[in-house]
Amino acid sequence: EERLRAEHIAIQNAGNGIAISDLEGRITFANTAAARIWGAANHEILKGRPLVELFTEAPRIGEMLQTVKAGRTWEGELHARCGPDGELWVQVSAAANRDVDDEFVGAVLSVMDIRDHKRAEEAERTAERHRVIVESLGAACHHLGQPATVLMMSLDMMRRIEDRNPNLTRELIEASLEAAERLR
Repeated sequence: EERLRAEHIAIQNAGNGIAISDLEGRITFANTAAARIWGAANHEILKGRPLVELFTEAPRIGEMLQTVKAGRTWEGELHARCGPDGELWVQVSAAANRDVDDEFVGAVLSVMDIRDHKRAEEAERTAERHRVIVESLGAACHHLGQPATVLMMSLDMMRRIEDRNPNLTRELIEASLEAAERLR
């Protein structure tokens, strides 16, 4: 009795949400952390609620319950509904709940809020996109810089030689036009 009481207190005070469902996928027990994840004022409010109402991906809940009924653990990331309009990412691990006769009576779910993890992943993706953009801009600047340099040098040389060397002037004009075309 003392051990059961200690275990119950540990589950109630666990940092992860813990919920137990029956065969139909209705909550029969939820701890305080589960109530916090789903935006409930207290854990008693979750009793009787179907899992398909608590998560946005109803087909995956069916898949989860079938996996658990087959005696395997189901793990995955889902969107939890956390109030009338809110959703948050959670990591769910579900295992079979069996009675004393080893009969399947439902599922035990461990639910962990992974919003911070998802934000970090998005920040990494954004940083990678920015890195690629900067590299692309660097390459573009390099490709623009070469013809601009040729153009500037040719124009400077034409200004200096003026009418003294018409062949060189013609070559410089051609190089300038070619560089301008590449810039365009």
